Formats: sequence, C-alpha cells, structure tokens
Amino acid sequence: MVSQHKIGLISDIHADLWGLEKSLALFQKHKVSDVFCAGDLVDGGKDGIYVIRTIQQNAIPCVSGNHDRDAFAHQSWIRRSIRQSNKCDHPFLLPSPMVGYITSLPLIYQFQLSGITICLAHGTPSSNTDYLFPDASHGRICEAIKHANVDVLVLGHTHRPMQINVGAKMILNPGSTFTNRGDATKTCAILTLPDRLFQVFDLKTGELYRHTRREVKCEEN
Repeated sequence: MVSQHKIGLISDIHADLWGLEKSLALFQKHKVSDVFCAGDLVDGGKDGIYVIRTIQQNAIPCVSGNHDRDAFAHQSWIRRSIRQSNKCDHPFLLPSPMVGYITSLPLIYQFQLSGITICLAHGTPSSNTDYLFPDASHGRICEAIKHANVDVLVLGHTHRPMQINVGAKMILNPGSTFTNRGDATKTCAILTLPDRLFQVFDLKTGELYRHTRREVKCEEN
C-alpha cells in the first residue's frame, strides 16, 4: 500500500495571526506533515511580527509575495513617518532582521514529495505581481504550467481558491487566510499525495469550502 502524504498550503496571510494559527491548528487536526506558504506574509493586519515569527519558528518554506518584496520600501516610509511625527512606534513597524528575512524570500520554491514535483510561487513562476484567476484564459493557464514544468503548481496572490486540472498536471490556489476578495471567507488547503486530492477549508468553520474547479487541455499536457 502506498502511504499518503498530506501537505498544508497557505497564502496571503497579510499580518493576520488569527488566520495563520487557525490554519496550523487545522493542519495538526488533519495530521499534515509539511506546510508551505505562497507568500504575502505582511501588510493588512497588525500582527506582522507574530506572523513572521510563527513562520520562522515552524520552519515553513515561503516564497516572496509582492507585499513581501515591497517591505523594505514600505518600512523605510514608516521609519521616516515616525521620525517626522516624533513618535516612538507604529503598528506596522517590523524589526530590521524580519524585513531582511521577508525581502530575501525566493520567487519560487520547488520540491518533490511522493514522486511528484511541486512548484510554489505567488503570482506566477515568472512574477509575484501577475494574477492567475480561476477564469484566466486558456492561453495563460497553458503558459503558466508550461513555464513551471512541474506536476503541481501552487499559487497565491488572487485570494481565490481554485483547482485547475491541466491533463495530468494541476494549478492550485489555497485562497487567503486573511480574506478572500469579494468574500469574507478565510481559507487554507490540504493536498494529499500521491492521490492529488485537493481540499479547501473554511477557517471560520473548519469545514470543506467549495472552490472553483476547471479542466483545461493544453497541447503538451
């Protein structure tokens, strides 16, 4: 019997510790062995320090989201504002070592589990500012999976949970632990390997969330 391997997928935490802790508790309940984050640890809530600390303490591999990439410029602006206003603190201020950590996150993170090659990115493998929404054009989907050249491509950025099956390959998005755009729901996901069972969970209820699913055929898949 082939043993199953469950991995937890999170993205777009946006400095909201509640969503991150709920995700990790759900993963523990479902006996997840590894957790991966598709970026955007900061900007949104006021728990940036605690979110980064939790990610680091749990050794969760994470890629660079567009907000992570811009953290140095954003934090420089905050420090100037503090000096100009003669204040001592700011709710979004991060320690310099944490700024260094999030700005040095990789654009992609590729790994293999249960014989399946997985690529983690934020927007797309080529840019953390690109959006790949569930209703993306056929051409954009084929281009993304071809460029990644892996079995499973995990993305974030859109805050929209999705599963796009491209032949034997998959493009997945766990949604946002902070909030899904146009929807108050906060979500995370579990991918079971080697079966490639993708399940999205509503963090408020702990129940399965009905995510968008598509089937796409590309010439080389």
